[in-house]
Amino acid sequence: FADQLDMLLQRLHPRARDAFRLRIHRSLSYGDIAQMLDCSENAIKSCMRRGRIHLARWLTDAEVHSSG
Repeated sequence: FADQLDMLLQRLHPRARDAFRLRIHRSLSYGDIAQMLDCSENAIKSCMRRGRIHLARWLTDAEVHSSG
């Protein structure tokens, strides 16, 4: 599953991908991530929300195709 998730993360917008990696691997706060990526905390939250929507859709699509 980790390999599949990493592949899907590659499909995200670079800022979203970086934000996810910083949040997951380094357990940084949204504020810290925003500071590192030079944008607002709200921008990071929004970017990650859209990223989660994309990831959920892609994972669902992958499950449908693999069970089909």
